[in-house]
Amino acid sequence: MPRKRISEEIKLFFVGVWDLLRSWDYMSTALMGACGWLSIYFVQNNLYLFAKYSAEMPQLFDIVLMIALASCLICVPMWYWFVTVLSKRQCAGVGVTWLIMTWIGLIFIPAKNIPLIMVLAVLSGGGIAVGIRMH
Repeated sequence: MPRKRISEEIKLFFVGVWDLLRSWDYMSTALMGACGWLSIYFVQNNLYLFAKYSAEMPQLFDIVLMIALASCLICVPMWYWFVTVLSKRQCAGVGVTWLIMTWIGLIFIPAKNIPLIMVLAVLSGGGIAVGIRMH
């Protein structure tokens, strides 16, 4: 008798999961949250690799990351205003351009150039913020 109850509970669990996965509202919210966190992880990991290998200053990573996250907090209201002025599509285009400038900076900034590294940290924070604001 207890086996039958467990199998019914398992069946009800999978029915509930299937209903949840078919819900577009839940899935879109989950995907937007995942994309926001993924963008933060990607930028964080790339900044670490940049600080360690390209800039040859691994001790600078904590400061660069703190500046990037502070820049992200500061840029969220800016992107909110920008979305109200332009369409979401235009704002996303500007945000992608912003991120491209960040990646170009990762490639071309010379080693041990601290002011340019700080500019790159600010740019990366603004790039994270556009991803967070769009969702």
